[in-house]
Amino acid sequence: MAETSTERFAVIKSLEAGTKRLQPGETVRIGRHHENDLVLRDAVISRFHATIRWDKGAERPVLYDNGSQNGSVVDGREVHGGAVPLEARTRITIGPYILNVEVHGLPGQAALLEDAPDAVALFTEQGPDLEGRIESKDALRQLILRLEVERRSGTLTLERPGLEPASLTLGAGRVMAAHCDGQIALRALEAVTKTERGRYRFSRELEPSDQAMNLWYSDFLRMKHDSYYTTRQWKRPPSDPNQPAL
Repeated sequence: MAETSTERFAVIKSLEAGTKRLQPGETVRIGRHHENDLVLRDAVISRFHATIRWDKGAERPVLYDNGSQNGSVVDGREVHGGAVPLEARTRITIGPYILNVEVHGLPGQAALLEDAPDAVALFTEQGPDLEGRIESKDALRQLILRLEVERRSGTLTLERPGLEPASLTLGAGRVMAAHCDGQIALRALEAVTKTERGRYRFSRELEPSDQAMNLWYSDFLRMKHDSYYTTRQWKRPPSDPNQPAL
C-alpha cells in the first residue's frame, strides 16, 4: 500500500539485528538480552540498554537511554540516562552498532528534552498518570527505568495477585521510598523488583515519607546484581562529523 500524507511510522534499521517498524503507541527495546526487540550481542551493550518509544498522541518517537553503562550516541550527541526525540533521519550509535532511523509523517522540528539541568524537564511534573499490566519478567524494571529517565515525581502502586499492594515513591526520577510485603527501603525495593505479574498505576500524587533513599534505580540494579548486569566498558572510536546520518 502506498504511503499517505497522514501515515506516521518509523523504520529502525540495523545491519546486524535487522529492521523494525514502529508506530504510535508502540515500543522497541534494545539491548543484549534475548527478550529485547533488537538484540545487540556484545559485552559493551547493557542487557536492557535503550528504548525507542512512540507514545500515543506524541508527535514523534523518543530514544530513552536506560541508564546504560556506556550510554548511547544520537547524531553525535552522547546520552547517558536521558531522552532524545528523533528527527526524520537519525543515526543512533550503541557500542559498535549503528541504528539508522527514518521517521515518516513528522509535523515539525523536535523540541529538546535535555536543556533543563535536571534532564527531561518536558516530562517532570507535567507527565501523565500511567496505568497498565505487568505481563513479563522484565516489564516492571523497564517501567521504573522509564520513570527514572523521564525524571518523574509521584507514586507507583503495584497490585499483585494474592499479595498486598506495593508502592514506590519517586522524586525527579529517584526512588525516595519503597513499601512491599511489610518491608521498607532497600529490602522493599528488592522485593518489588521480583514482581512478574500484576497491574500498575503511576500517579503524580505524593505521600509523605520519612525514608531518605534518594537512589537511582539503575544504580540499584548495578549494585545489587553486578555479576548479572556486568557490562564491559566501551571506548568509542573518534566519530566522523562529515558522515551522513543515513
